[in-house]
Amino acid sequence: MGGHNHLIMKKLLVTGLFLGLAYATFCQSQGSDNDAVKNTINRALLAMQEDDTAAFQDEFAGDVRIQYVESKNDTVSNVITVNPAEYLKQVAKFKADAWTEKITRYDDMNISNGMATIWASYKFYFGSKFDHCGTTVFQMVKRKQRWKIVSILYTIKAGNCAD
Repeated sequence: MGGHNHLIMKKLLVTGLFLGLAYATFCQSQGSDNDAVKNTINRALLAMQEDDTAAFQDEFAGDVRIQYVESKNDTVSNVITVNPAEYLKQVAKFKADAWTEKITRYDDMNISNGMATIWASYKFYFGSKFDHCGTTVFQMVKRKQRWKIVSILYTIKAGNCAD
């Protein structure tokens, strides 16, 4: 009977090790995907700041949808869809480094099956002068082991936002 218990304990130990390794691999994968989506967002923002429309477009998966909301007292009054080509023209009008958009906090990151939805708080500056802040929701897909943006929806708040 003692040998039987020893065999069961061995099987449980091997199963436990396997599950532990699988969980560690899953967590590592989630962590690397978290970093990868952040890197995509940061590259897109840097490309905008540097007035590099080619690098900016490289962070998108095909036809991107860009929208922002007009709101007052936490109620949306209007959703405005921006033509991506027009958006790029607006980006190109600024001199390189004339403005900066900084992600101040990643509020929520959901990543599963090659899709991601990222909620991020941001602050926008012209030169060193604060202009506005808000929240941006990025929807992304993973293609050929690289995360790409498929849509952007953001709010604009003229007052101060919490960091």
